[in-house]
Amino acid sequence: MKKTGTFLFLTLLIITIVGALVLVNKNQDTRKGASFANTKLMLLPNSRIDKAVGEVVPVKIHFLTESGAKVDGVQTELCWGSHLKLDESGIVVNTQNGFDSNPIIVIKDNCVTLVATSKLAADKLKTTGEVFALNFKALSEGEGSITINKESSMVTGDNSASALDKEIAVTAVENTT
Repeated sequence: MKKTGTFLFLTLLIITIVGALVLVNKNQDTRKGASFANTKLMLLPNSRIDKAVGEVVPVKIHFLTESGAKVDGVQTELCWGSHLKLDESGIVVNTQNGFDSNPIIVIKDNCVTLVATSKLAADKLKTTGEVFALNFKALSEGEGSITINKESSMVTGDNSASALDKEIAVTAVENTT
């Protein structure tokens, strides 16, 4: 009986040690989806824009972070109605705020995906400012919204607490008409 108890105890001890080693070596990311700060993406002017057919409808994309988070990258998707037209020549990235002069621009089906990154040092990054200026052309009479797709927008920034965690959550958007 003593040998059976000892054997059972040793078997249980070995299983416990192996289980502990498996758990220690398993990578777990409990912060998946977490952001270190929040920001708002805005279209300015955020009030009604009245223009005649053929005129330029100017809109600017701005960011405004909370808690002093400094932005080094913005990706956003903008959509509009069929009464407006936008081509790449009507999109200008704001290099004065440190964004690279060669942004990624993809226009498809009255939507544009825009990506701008900054090459500035962390102490030179901004907490608020303009990213893009867009010049739409009014094609026909009509009224509609120009909207930021919050779900497909991302903002990154300098996080002094972690070199890996750079996501700034887009918690609000402000559109225009």
